[in-house]
Amino acid sequence: MTLASFYIIDAPMSTKIIYAGVTYILWGTLYAISDIPFWSISSVMSSKPRERTKAVTAAVLGVNAGCACANIFFPRLTKFFAPYSTDHGYFMAVLVMMVVGMLLMLNGFFNVKERVPPGMEKVTMRDTFRNLWQNKPLFIVLCAFFAWSCTILPTAFIFTFLFIIWRMPACRPRLVPWVFLPRWPA
Repeated sequence: MTLASFYIIDAPMSTKIIYAGVTYILWGTLYAISDIPFWSISSVMSSKPRERTKAVTAAVLGVNAGCACANIFFPRLTKFFAPYSTDHGYFMAVLVMMVVGMLLMLNGFFNVKERVPPGMEKVTMRDTFRNLWQNKPLFIVLCAFFAWSCTILPTAFIFTFLFIIWRMPACRPRLVPWVFLPRWPA
């Protein structure tokens, strides 16, 4: 689905908009299906809260390092593949980044194990909301995250829409690093 999201179809603009929207939504859904279990597994990797915190901290650091690597290497990959393609190297750069990401996710899939046996007690939604309300710091963090999501998601949608509609990679490749990525020296 990642490759389909970056594939430039030869079709009327209305079809491109529909294609972009459908592939973007499918990509996000498939990513959530694989990402949510990875972030949830820390609760069953250890029964000790300190060890769980260390595992989540290591995961967050790994994610941030991965984002930094993507910002550093993606512009270089597009520059490398640009002479061999009509899309300024974006499709092949996405392919390389996708394969690396998939290998890292498969490593986690095959090597991360549950170590805490499942509990027998049943937790209801009412229990969940009661605990959330009683845990004030968590409630504040979730409210802040919700407020942040309400501001960032429309912005992300607008930039994605503009990126796809005007096909910035294919038409104006020099603008992409200035708009979407930090400018790194060549």
